[in-house]
Amino acid sequence: MLDSLIFVLVLLVPVGILAASGALVWKTQSDPKERRRFLFVLGGAVLFALGGLLLLGIPGALIYEAALPVVRLILGSDHVDASRRAMNAGIWAVAIYFNILWPVSVVFAYALAFGPLRATSRWVRVLVLLVVPYAAAVVMGVIAHG
Repeated sequence: MLDSLIFVLVLLVPVGILAASGALVWKTQSDPKERRRFLFVLGGAVLFALGGLLLLGIPGALIYEAALPVVRLILGSDHVDASRRAMNAGIWAVAIYFNILWPVSVVFAYALAFGPLRATSRWVRVLVLLVVPYAAAVVMGVIAHG
């Protein structure tokens, strides 16, 4: 029962975030060119997720490894090492989990940077485009090592 609930949440949360991101862009942008850019970013995220599945989760593993230093700072090195040993063969499942869910954060960051933050400085938007996906990877790493 709990496994099916987690599976449903893993599917519904990204779909909800994508829908909210799309609504945010459509509400704040009346320019068709900007809306087309959002659809391009959304398509790229879908291709990243599907391509990563074809590559057996290797891009997700790279994202996981990039977030691991901050996860170690949050949870402690001993906890992360022990949970990695416990996961052992399940680490590929974590990599695929990252590979499927992480692109949603890129779409959300784009919607945030070019939606409500459109009027801010270019550097603020660049910072949002960098920090939001990395923060999402860190949160997913903390959840994976729970």
